[in-house]
Amino acid sequence: MEKLPELIGQAWTSVGLPIIVALLTTIVVEAFAKPRLEARKARLIRDRQQLDELIYAFQKVSLLGSSLLSQPQMTSRFKDIVSSQLDDFVASIDALLSCLSRLSPKYVGKHKTHIGRTASFMGYLKGLAVSARQSEGSELEGLRSAVGYLERFDVYFLVHLDFKDSQEKLIKRLFWKNFSAKDYEVDAEMALAKCGLRPKPSATPTSNI
Repeated sequence: MEKLPELIGQAWTSVGLPIIVALLTTIVVEAFAKPRLEARKARLIRDRQQLDELIYAFQKVSLLGSSLLSQPQMTSRFKDIVSSQLDDFVASIDALLSCLSRLSPKYVGKHKTHIGRTASFMGYLKGLAVSARQSEGSELEGLRSAVGYLERFDVYFLVHLDFKDSQEKLIKRLFWKNFSAKDYEVDAEMALAKCGLRPKPSATPTSNI
């Protein structure tokens, strides 16, 4: 009997106390840590989905732009077709700008300069499309030419998706921040300059996009 308190103490130390600590830890994790982790997970998934949507929107704009009929095909027979194509093209640009506006605040804060470039260029493309529609297609060639600069803008976002998902070359994927980031930026600025939206950059792009 004299050893009973000692045995109870040992049982409490070896069994009871760990159970209490485990219960308290579980309660704390479930009440405080888990909601934060779940919210962070949902936010990361949502941010990634928004980037995916932006890339898909770029692809659609590029596809619709490249499918526009050329100026020599602009006969009365094709005017309705071109008008419909331009309507779809303008709608795709609006959708892309909507995707751009839904990027996460953290991503926008980090990449706001290129996001601004992209918004400027997309506004320019939309203006060209509206002008071509109003002129019944007489300005199609300028629009078709400008569409060719799209890659200068979407490749930046594409590289940012993820190393495993990026379609860029391995060297660019691994070292782009140190060696290629400036090239992407200069290429985009050059595209804007050629469209008359920027003064011509002094640097010369070295990337092959």
